[in-house]
Amino acid sequence: MFVMHHPINETIGCMEAARLLRVSKTTIKRWRERGDLKGYFLPPCPRGVRVWRIHRLELAGFMLEHDLPLNGLGAYVHAEQERRRAQHALHSLTTAE
Repeated sequence: MFVMHHPINETIGCMEAARLLRVSKTTIKRWRERGDLKGYFLPPCPRGVRVWRIHRLELAGFMLEHDLPLNGLGAYVHAEQERRRAQHALHSLTTAE
């Protein structure tokens, strides 16, 4: 069976982020408001509800930066580590001259 990749599958909401980080929704909201967690709001639904989403890769990076247990995000953590290594290598090449 062929499953198309869709960006929404790469994001999670506040409750799922709280579960993975083992914190409350209030803590997620506080981190979001301080700018520690970088997500985005979907356009409001007809009832006016705003839904916040965060990319799994962004959450994995947050977990790495704060030495948090990598609950359920192993593949994303690996991808984030590889992205950081590549970024560091590129930076080293451009500043070596």
